[in-house]
Amino acid sequence: VKPKFASDFSFSCPWARRSFAGNIEYIVKKLQRRPRARKRKSTRKFRLYGALALICAPVVGLIPAVATAPALIYVGCLMMSSVKAVDFSEPTDGIPAFLTIVMMPLTYSIANGIAFGLIAFVCCKLLTGRAKEIKIPTYIVAALFILQFVLR
Repeated sequence: VKPKFASDFSFSCPWARRSFAGNIEYIVKKLQRRPRARKRKSTRKFRLYGALALICAPVVGLIPAVATAPALIYVGCLMMSSVKAVDFSEPTDGIPAFLTIVMMPLTYSIANGIAFGLIAFVCCKLLTGRAKEIKIPTYIVAALFILQFVLR
């Protein structure tokens, strides 16, 4: 991690737990370091968008999770165009792709669908003895997804 990003991370994480407004002020301070010509305009815009987000957040929270199903189905339809490129005759490719497609609408979450597909991909490759085809970051992300599901 570059030192600049590490200092940003160490400052923003405590504020993230406390308040949304703290994050807005932190980002505004970062915007103020920009050249003077665009500084005022971008700072005002960001504060305006932050205020709108604070006003809209309770309204968005009123929408039940079940109401997102139509949006997920629409996203699934958009994603179906890339399905024809999947080789379903190869089980280590077909099973994870199928699980990803099926689990998105069943769990009402795109992220959970991708998580199930990635975990299935790693498991299929491991069980068929093709573990060398997977890169180390993929193992790490799959392990984090498993940890997330276990801790829920």
